[in-house]
Amino acid sequence: MKLLLRSVWLCTAMCAVLIGSLRGVAQAFATPDYVCLHFADWQARASLLDLRSGALMRDYRLPRASKLPQTAFLLPELSAADLPDLPGDSRVHVSPDRKVAVIESNANGFYGVIRADSAPIIAPNDKHRFIGWSADSERIGLIERRRGENYATLLAFDLARQEYTVVRQRVWIGGQLTSDTYGGHRQRILVPYRLSPKVVALDLMDVDGQNARHLLTDNTFFRWSWSPDGRYVAILNGVESATRLLVAHTDGSAVHEVSGLETFYGVAWQADGQLAYVGRRAGHWLIGVIEPHSGAQHLITQLPRSVRLKPDAFAVSARGAAVALSVERRVYVAERGQAPQLLPRGQANVFLWSPDGAHLARLFVPEGKVTPTVQIVLPNGQEIGRFAVKRGTLRAWSDCS
Repeated sequence: MKLLLRSVWLCTAMCAVLIGSLRGVAQAFATPDYVCLHFADWQARASLLDLRSGALMRDYRLPRASKLPQTAFLLPELSAADLPDLPGDSRVHVSPDRKVAVIESNANGFYGVIRADSAPIIAPNDKHRFIGWSADSERIGLIERRRGENYATLLAFDLARQEYTVVRQRVWIGGQLTSDTYGGHRQRILVPYRLSPKVVALDLMDVDGQNARHLLTDNTFFRWSWSPDGRYVAILNGVESATRLLVAHTDGSAVHEVSGLETFYGVAWQADGQLAYVGRRAGHWLIGVIEPHSGAQHLITQLPRSVRLKPDAFAVSARGAAVALSVERRVYVAERGQAPQLLPRGQANVFLWSPDGAHLARLFVPEGKVTPTVQIVLPNGQEIGRFAVKRGTLRAWSDCS
């Protein structure tokens, strides 16, 4: 009898432990009760949505970001008081060794280079634009454009020798002259330049011209997009549409060309590192993702042939599991491998997936109305709730903590 009671007691204890473990797992994967959608408006407010009850707590006030000038965080040895008077739109680029800084102004161009002791290295020069630092902090890349010319010259400046070296001539400026245009990510840049009146080349190189690798030669100009971590860059050969899409590692070790589509119309890097694309094949619009390290492609959805216009906005969820897109006032949401579902029509559509990809927040103006609305939708198109909001735009999902 005692043995039987002991067995029952042990069984009960084990069941309790198992139930507790399962409950912990369920809680770990459960949908949060509240989701905070931040609205980037001038009042710095947000709305706290209860996804289970549909309750909306309006005007949750967010902590305001610091308005200290960027120069206050320039260098550990240098304070803002040591700097000369700078325009309000100045940008600061600190060297990798954090001993030297470049200051440039969007209005006046390149301002100069200073050391941590505030001693100037280069005087202001409004013909130059800063491109990036070399990995050893000894050289910087500069674009020099002369007034009235459509092309520029890529220069490398040696800080110790105080010497300029011409890296590339006839560089296509693309209407912009900023470090973001050419790259500067992980001390690597993309440089498009003219080989002849009808031929344009694109090279990937260090900011000082070292370790150059040729990527493309074409009769058109290029556009590209750097991954958030700066490890990869996606390149399209065309302005409006492209016939080729390449994904290159910034160290030049691998270049993958995406195949299977006739034309490409847009790309967007995702938070998880994948590259989403919009393309066209056999009269259909297709949206998919690419794994940059391997070049593997995964099709998410294909729109019906009746949809002829190009999608004007799209957003892909985590791991490329679903996509939301709009074509004028028509809005679709589709899980990978499933037919797209049509959502209520509306204008000014903005999409934002939750970090886990389980919910989609859609900000839009319904037809016949003037008040913005946030719609919460599942990847299969099922609507959870709809809430009228004030002016602003979706910025991020969070717990408002």
